[in-house]
Amino acid sequence: MGLFSKFRKSKKNSTLLRADTVVFIVGPASSEKSRFLSAFLQNEKVHSRANKGRRTRTTMVNVARCHFGEMQNDVVVVDTPSKGPDAEETMKQWMGSNYTGPYEAAGILYMHNITSDQYDASSEVSRHLEAFGCTCHHKLAPRTVHVVPTVSSGANLSAEVISTSMTKLRRRAEDVGASMFRMPFDGRPELAWEVVQELLNNLKERGHWSWDEKKAGLQKQQQAALEKENTETPETKKEAVEKHVAVSENTLLGHPDYYSSSTTLVDSSERPNKEWNNADLGSMITSQRPTSPGQQEHLVCPANLANVLNQLSRMEGAVEDLAEITYNMHAALGFLSPSHLELRSSLLHSANYLYRRFWREGDVDDLATIYALRRDAQKLIPSRRSKWATLLVSVKNVLHQIFGKEDTVMNWTEIITPRHVPLQFLSPGFGGGSQSLTDLQEIISLRRAKYHWKEYQKLGVVAELDKAIALANDALARCPPEDSAPTREFLATCIELKVQQNGTVAHPSGLMASIPCSSDVKQIIWNIVDDTMKTIPLRLLHTQSGVLCNRDAQISRFKHSAEYNELLSLSAGTHIGQDLEERIRRTVSDFFQYVTLSHIWRNGELLLCDIKNASIYDLSRTDGVAKLQNFCILALKRGFLWAWSDTCCIDKDSSAELQEAIGSMFLWYRRSALTIVHLSDVANTVSFIDSVWFRRGWTLQELLASPTVLFYLQDWSLYADRGSSNHKTDSIVLEDLRKASGIEEAYLQNFRPGMDNARSRLQWASSRRTTRPEDIAYSLFGVFDLHLPVLYGESADKALGRLLAEIVSQSGDVSVLDWVGKASSFHSCFPASLTPYQEAPCTLSAPTQPSRRDGVDIQSVRKLYSSLAKLPRPRFIGRRLVLPSIVHPVTAVKLINTLESSRHVYEIHASGLMPLQLTSSDSLQEGLGADLPFVLIRPWHPKWLDLPVHEDAAWRLLERLEQPFHALLLKELLHNEYERIACDCLITAQVQDLASIVSSELQIPEIV
Repeated sequence: MGLFSKFRKSKKNSTLLRADTVVFIVGPASSEKSRFLSAFLQNEKVHSRANKGRRTRTTMVNVARCHFGEMQNDVVVVDTPSKGPDAEETMKQWMGSNYTGPYEAAGILYMHNITSDQYDASSEVSRHLEAFGCTCHHKLAPRTVHVVPTVSSGANLSAEVISTSMTKLRRRAEDVGASMFRMPFDGRPELAWEVVQELLNNLKERGHWSWDEKKAGLQKQQQAALEKENTETPETKKEAVEKHVAVSENTLLGHPDYYSSSTTLVDSSERPNKEWNNADLGSMITSQRPTSPGQQEHLVCPANLANVLNQLSRMEGAVEDLAEITYNMHAALGFLSPSHLELRSSLLHSANYLYRRFWREGDVDDLATIYALRRDAQKLIPSRRSKWATLLVSVKNVLHQIFGKEDTVMNWTEIITPRHVPLQFLSPGFGGGSQSLTDLQEIISLRRAKYHWKEYQKLGVVAELDKAIALANDALARCPPEDSAPTREFLATCIELKVQQNGTVAHPSGLMASIPCSSDVKQIIWNIVDDTMKTIPLRLLHTQSGVLCNRDAQISRFKHSAEYNELLSLSAGTHIGQDLEERIRRTVSDFFQYVTLSHIWRNGELLLCDIKNASIYDLSRTDGVAKLQNFCILALKRGFLWAWSDTCCIDKDSSAELQEAIGSMFLWYRRSALTIVHLSDVANTVSFIDSVWFRRGWTLQELLASPTVLFYLQDWSLYADRGSSNHKTDSIVLEDLRKASGIEEAYLQNFRPGMDNARSRLQWASSRRTTRPEDIAYSLFGVFDLHLPVLYGESADKALGRLLAEIVSQSGDVSVLDWVGKASSFHSCFPASLTPYQEAPCTLSAPTQPSRRDGVDIQSVRKLYSSLAKLPRPRFIGRRLVLPSIVHPVTAVKLINTLESSRHVYEIHASGLMPLQLTSSDSLQEGLGADLPFVLIRPWHPKWLDLPVHEDAAWRLLERLEQPFHALLLKELLHNEYERIACDCLITAQVQDLASIVSSELQIPEIV
């Protein structure tokens, strides 16, 4: 059951006592902190009266005092305010009024919402912990930080997204020396209980002793220090100071060792050899203050004075002391030469003192000075040492705080530019140096972009928006792909404003630094790029800039991308193996991921010639322009660099390119990472079933080919917005799709192109229309996985005839001949349009009784089986359909009735068949005998035979042939050719008896 088994009721009391174990809950406002505390207090094992089950404002301090059944002392859970000026002041006031002394133990639960993961100042673990540390009493030393991932209520995240977010968060936790809970907190009380238990277990492992033991230990340490001081030499004291400086520099704020090492560092130089009280410190200050301007002739006096003033400031909290502290530390720095051993530690001392003053007074000038001091200290550390990277992170955090000031107006070039972290400190042997610089540059670019964006909002000057877009593009180029979502969202917001202003969008420029790489690795990269380019569209829209890019431009974008340079840097000195190739393939594939648009063509659509030399974001807002702009901005928001639309990404003036595009379009939609369907005729979310989109020809293959689809309404809001990332996996939307398209769910979710069940595929398209009649056939090439010439200008029935002829020739599927209506001019066996296929294929039921075997010669049955097995597959030769069939010559034709519209009803007698009736608009020759030119045929397909041949297979064939079937009526022409007579009903035929089946006549008529 963990460390503790249950809680007992205890009196609510926000005052912290020395015997308390304190758990601070820290995190951004969106981190579900209050929800966590409420869930924790709702656990059946928890008994507390502290705001149970109620959320609190994020700027308040919410405290719950509890008592564990197996401990004598209380545990106090403190929900701290979220980061911000008001919150920090609130926490400082609360800490000042409730802190009474060192606690039994203290730990931090850092909450982080992976649902709304933001790679900026609002989610950096180190900065939140640093802000929290500035509000704490200097003797408060939390021993452990436990990071807790959370998810928002109702969030629908895939396992892949959760895994990726957890990995990133674990990396951030390791950066600050924190542990992390194994799974996201989702609001369950039992999970909150487990989180707290885990933190307490961590505290126990780090040494959980009583206050009396702690006090005795401190007294023992003081006694040892006094004895050591009597024997220490100046050299050993200096080594101790340097040791504490190193520990402080190498420890991030939030790490369990940070607070103790920082306190040790401050007190290391000439530490008092006893516990000073306020009066003692006052006397020391008076004695060490200079009495005349010329008295400060060495370092010891101002440095010691600053340290003692710092002691008094921490005890009394006097703001005025901070001014004298910083003054004296600056004075001390003035006496140090650049080569002095104490310079680096003194620089850090000064920065720390200024940092305290900044958090009290909020003066941005102090931040600029802190930045300069820490930067100068960093220059004194060789870049190969780990302290260099730690201090770089510290510099980066100060920059975050500078840029986080909304009203800050700074000289960007001189104060805050990447030049302040000189490139010469980035030695090739230092792992992570270049990445830290890139990270710092990305932060600077993004913050500057947001500054210019705010200036645009205040002043309305388009030039400020141009600068924001250019800088956001630069930040996005430097940002790690897994952390780029917030930057992309910000860039998309700027572009949205830009297109509304109809101005010019700035584009990123400049080349990334060249990185050494072996020629073999480069060859692997470009081989994989070549393979990838073969499967993506010829032209793509670059969503960040709105520029249409051909293959060369796409490759150029990749060559100048952060992903390409990352591959080069990772591959340097790496063994070329399967893992490296797989990493390269995955990176290249991710870079070239694109979104496709499926929509209803309207007047005013943008064509290739309209955007060939312009950005779509620069164009005036017409309906066609707005559609393309909204599509690209939406793709950018969803994290995609590339987008494709059939309106402007195909050169329709080039017959060769148009042929390639139509032949590849199914593959392009199949390979797309997402297809966005814009339903311009659906203005509400009631249902999209009646949308015209479901009655257009080209949208069928777009629906079937796309593995991931999202439907958007007229105003570009998500249809049935229930958090789904794919409407094909949303059960409610999938049912609407089935009703609207008439396609079964299995085909909607897992469609494969080909000719299986060809008759059903034709039925799906039978109620759809295209602007150009011949396109109805071309739009099905991908559905049937066929590659045929595109001949614009041919008739619709010829285009359809070529498609049906190829289906029959390649598959032998004669079900496509099962139709009723007007015949095509291309071939008498095909309909003039797809409309006749609207009727579902009729499945005739098998007889209830098996074939009667009495009186039937099994050898005759086997002979029939063997003859049928030798028949070839149906095929087209020229314009003739060679159709293997069981033939029943017509012996009598009699007119029974004439209906409206010149439709005639005939009674037909044929050899071996029961008499039947049919209706036809054609007039048939009446009469009896062999002179009639008509035959009824049963088209044959070898797949109906069971192999190998055996007695049971022969009898099963006989049972199949006993069943009713749909016959075709043929008329014999000259030269042993036939044509089909189109009928107005299906001709359902039934054999007379088993003997007539065995004696069936087999022929291979050629039908025109």
